[in-house]
Amino acid sequence: MPCNFFNHNLSDARFYDKEILPSSNDLSFVDGKNQVRDLFERHDAENKLNIHKQDFNTIFKSSFWTELLDSFDKELGKGRIFECAMTCGEKLNKVWDQTMKKTFLVTGGSKGLGAAIVDHYDGISVARGSENKLVADITNSEDIELIAQESLKYDVFVNNAFDGPPGNPWANFAQTNLLLKVYDTWKANNKSGHIINIGSVGEKDIVSAEPDFERYRISKSALAYASKQATRAFKDNLVGFKTTLISPDRLDTELTRSRDSWTGNGISLDEMIRTIDYILSSPENTCVEDITLWVNYQYNV
Repeated sequence: MPCNFFNHNLSDARFYDKEILPSSNDLSFVDGKNQVRDLFERHDAENKLNIHKQDFNTIFKSSFWTELLDSFDKELGKGRIFECAMTCGEKLNKVWDQTMKKTFLVTGGSKGLGAAIVDHYDGISVARGSENKLVADITNSEDIELIAQESLKYDVFVNNAFDGPPGNPWANFAQTNLLLKVYDTWKANNKSGHIINIGSVGEKDIVSAEPDFERYRISKSALAYASKQATRAFKDNLVGFKTTLISPDRLDTELTRSRDSWTGNGISLDEMIRTIDYILSSPENTCVEDITLWVNYQYNV
């Protein structure tokens, strides 16, 4: 909770008399009673919310929290609790609303997983199509430089777009090349933040001895190795930013659902978002190197 909510001493006279200077905002009082003081008294905070008298399980089962959360949906003067019941009259916001949101730059953010990430985090998409806010091609060396420079403006860079099997004339190891360029750029600028690389479980197996068949796996293997090198750089205090590889099995997207091989089982995009949330929630001195998500294709089939 905001400091003003709990750190003001409830013995402060301004909780009882709004005429005492510096006075409360008018809306801090409802029916002559300070909103925060009234909230505490109605839930017997002195006894039932006191960590010296109750364990945390008991405290967090209190209806106090339900009423507090419900107030966020109400209007000022009609049940909305102020952040400061003293002088400023600012609205009380949930602590997760107060925290500055991380900014995201996402390659391939116009469809599939990339679009889900952009939508959830209100990020910026990088792709070839003109509908993207940053139009760039990760197979183009000049565009890779552009993306790397642009990424300096963001907290999180998601290296999601895959350019295609490297044997094709229109494709190369662009995901890996882009990671290395972003890494060098962030290091040169002493940047903090997080690089998240979207890999694949495909790189974990050798299915065929024929390289032409394995080129997707070769490309994703290169990305995985480079990503883990970047993670080690954070561990060894060579850089101030973190790098994490997410290696998912088959995703549940419109594309995979359209294929004959679809069995009704794939990793949901919501699960991928939860994975990113987990990665970003790690302590400042801790970096998740690699998370692999497998799916049972035949589950309940």
